[in-house]
Amino acid sequence: MRTVVPKLRKPLTITDILAETNASVRVAKMTLYGVDRFFVDAKPRILDERAGYQLVRIGGHDDNPWMSTNAQTALKMVCPSTGAVYINTVPPNTDSVSAGLDYMFGVENYLERIGTQT
Repeated sequence: MRTVVPKLRKPLTITDILAETNASVRVAKMTLYGVDRFFVDAKPRILDERAGYQLVRIGGHDDNPWMSTNAQTALKMVCPSTGAVYINTVPPNTDSVSAGLDYMFGVENYLERIGTQT
């Protein structure tokens, strides 16, 4: 009797995910890797910082022209008491923390609204 030993695939890497040209497959790979972990490990560019939030982007770099039109953009928040990192993806054309928060919460002028409530 022959024993069948399954081949183990190598773990996903940031490079593998960024090299994926199919957007649906890339998102699936990011999900398997962990979106929060992906945005931390990939060392994204910081586009904007405000009120404890960062708008970050992975891709759109000159060394990978394919990513310029398929950049992954997110709001990054770090809990001040625990240091836990939270990532919420936003549309790639988002250009500021304010716009990202407005998208995330489905309102206009989110930062101004919470500023007047305190």
